[in-house]
Amino acid sequence: MALVVIVTRDVAYRYRGFLASVMLEVAPTVYISPRMSPAVRGARMGHLVGLVFCRTAG
Repeated sequence: MALVVIVTRDVAYRYRGFLASVMLEVAPTVYISPRMSPAVRGARMGHLVGLVFCRTAG
């Protein structure tokens, strides 16, 4: 399994809350997950990152 690291900036609290529920917040806005399965990494996290990117890019 891969180590997943996500660093956020200027995102809504609901996204940060979701990340904190599935990953470990090691510092403010820095989340890690050393044992995230490929299914969760691809489906759930990929969807979330895409959703946040689409909302902030426009």
